[in-house]
Amino acid sequence: MIGGFLVGKLNFDVDAYTARLIGRENVARLESAILELVKNTYDADASVCVLYYESSTNSLYLADNGTGMNTEVIKKHWMTIGNSSKKKKYISAKGRVQTGAKGIGRFALDRIGDVCQMYTKSQYEILEWNIDWSSFRDGTPLTNVTADLENVDYTFLDFVDNAINPAFKEIIKQKFLNNGTIFKISPVRDDWNNKFILNLKNNLSTLIPQEISKIFNIYFFEEDTVIDDSELVMSVAETTSDYKISFDVNKDNVHISISRNEFDFKFQKDKIISEANFTDKDYSYFSGEDIVEDFSFSTLMSSKKYKIENTIGDFSGVFLFSKIKYQDGDKEKYYYKNSKQLDLPWKGIRIYRDNFRVRPYGDIESSAYDWLLLSNRKAKSPAAPSHDSGKWRVSADQICGTILISRTNISLPDQANREGFVETREFQLLKNFLLKIIEKFEKDRQYVFRKLNAYYIKTHPTQQYEEEIAKKAASNKISQKRDNGENIDNVDAAYDLNETQVDASKAQAVIEQKDATIQSLEDENQLLRALATIGIITNTYVHEIRADTNNLGLKIVMAKESLEYDNDVNATLSYINEAISYQRSFGSWFKVTIESVRKDRRTMKNVD
Repeated sequence: MIGGFLVGKLNFDVDAYTARLIGRENVARLESAILELVKNTYDADASVCVLYYESSTNSLYLADNGTGMNTEVIKKHWMTIGNSSKKKKYISAKGRVQTGAKGIGRFALDRIGDVCQMYTKSQYEILEWNIDWSSFRDGTPLTNVTADLENVDYTFLDFVDNAINPAFKEIIKQKFLNNGTIFKISPVRDDWNNKFILNLKNNLSTLIPQEISKIFNIYFFEEDTVIDDSELVMSVAETTSDYKISFDVNKDNVHISISRNEFDFKFQKDKIISEANFTDKDYSYFSGEDIVEDFSFSTLMSSKKYKIENTIGDFSGVFLFSKIKYQDGDKEKYYYKNSKQLDLPWKGIRIYRDNFRVRPYGDIESSAYDWLLLSNRKAKSPAAPSHDSGKWRVSADQICGTILISRTNISLPDQANREGFVETREFQLLKNFLLKIIEKFEKDRQYVFRKLNAYYIKTHPTQQYEEEIAKKAASNKISQKRDNGENIDNVDAAYDLNETQVDASKAQAVIEQKDATIQSLEDENQLLRALATIGIITNTYVHEIRADTNNLGLKIVMAKESLEYDNDVNATLSYINEAISYQRSFGSWFKVTIESVRKDRRTMKNVD
């Protein structure tokens, strides 16, 4: 070295505040910290994870009946930042693919509260670990911060003995028979109000797919929660979607399956399929057989300029589509299978990595709810599915989905704060691929709608007549302008100015069809008026008799007490007579309610 000399080798040191950066300040959202800890319980091969928030003591218990930890695991992995036991061996003893690997998830405890106790029981040891996260402050070397670890001989029930809710202690007694771990964090740092708890329970209920509930369940208790109300499961409505689209990607092979559930031709199937020019394969597809296609990933995704290979890895998914709503006339026109409009079983397109949800994708209250930007596609192309342009696009509220990936998809790394993926090239590729799958479904639905729309026009000539009459009426107006000397140079060539006469039979058919539509609307309007009248009267009735109801009950109680305690017959009779007067008032209102809705309801009359 020119002009100098070597002082010596220098070691890096770490300030204790680093732990706070990893925990409290890196995991910004409280929900994310809790969900991270729940994921760890799954990695520990637990069959249950139990959370209990006790408002009176401002404490949170988080328990799992997994493998527990021994002294070696706590020293080498739990107490060593970044050294996760799941890095090299990520398949658990029960065969679960473990979700954690960074060795920093434990610092999510610091995000919840300052003081943490841990009771853990493994095959050979029972340990208690205690830490005060406030020890991690500026200017203190990380190696100087310590946690207390000691061998203990008490039980799970002993550890939660001070908990107020007996149902929480009962589930600990039932489910924690051998190994496991329980954290107690007190006091919690944030305000656990009703809104936060409701959102947390909703997020926990969607954290795992419904199928995983056979091997792993999550329970949430408050001070007054009973066991039957504590289990959190994803609520999936028992409903049939209009379309189901499944796909599976294995290296360069893509398998797609599309199921049409939207249409039902009933006993007219043979006739409609023939006359609407559907194919023999369509007959099978309308009968319950799936449309199956196989592609190579590169063929599906590549363009003329670029060859695109699958650098994401293997993954799969399911989309469910429901039209949500439709116009009354469309049911007859397109032979909809369901007589009532269907709701989707859940909202949004979710991603699950190794059976645990990657948030915030698909969160309805998050900006990432429509992370595929389906609403933008719909806004740019608002055409109906029967339109000849073939540009119909599904909207974000009409489709939900589940995308399944694994930790082996290393090109889709989680952000350190557990709020979604790092925006890698592969994540954009995943989004483009999913849009390609959705386009396959959109193309099939448009194909069916165009066929059925053409068939409807052919079998319902009044619609053609109406279009013809409208066209001739427009031609007639243009002819009148020409006769008046007005400029008509820009007239569309489609207008035949010499053909303005309308066939009387065609006009009569259109008039009869319009009359039938008007009569149907008038009948519906009369029904709505009757229902509105009943609603107004019922509301008035309830408002008027509310006081009389209270008075009636009061007089009966007073009559009973007068007879039982005072033995005053005269006072008792007086109370009973007053009660009868209130009862008569009810009778008057019953009469008004029943007799008001009649054919002469529009006739004005005096009512006392």
